[in-house]
Amino acid sequence: MTNANGTISESMTAFPHTIGKEQTLEKAEDMMRDLNIRHLPVLHAGKLVGVITQRDLLLVKAYTGQEWGAQKASEALIEDAFTCAPTDKIKDVCRTMGERKIGCALVVEAENLVGIFTWVDALRFISKL
Repeated sequence: MTNANGTISESMTAFPHTIGKEQTLEKAEDMMRDLNIRHLPVLHAGKLVGVITQRDLLLVKAYTGQEWGAQKASEALIEDAFTCAPTDKIKDVCRTMGERKIGCALVVEAENLVGIFTWVDALRFISKL
């Protein structure tokens, strides 16, 4: 049985798929569709620089028209994405995600992306309680 005081490392998706900030938004959209994900961490030189969400892509598409796909991932990323540590309590991270109305937390350890925790991960955790 799952412990109600669990840590993020117990429920996160480890080693999430990522995209480089110089990759195109079309590539990001293709990855999200093919992998059935809604959040895509963005890296530059191996370091986390932000996240692109499915919603961000839809907004860019709506505002920029036909040439949206050629834009770089850096044009649509959220730079101040919510991050947490693998040792943080799930309840604390979920509280923050709810207060900020955000869909994911990027899990960082020693400045390296080690996982992603989404509301889907939170629901899976809750279902095990």
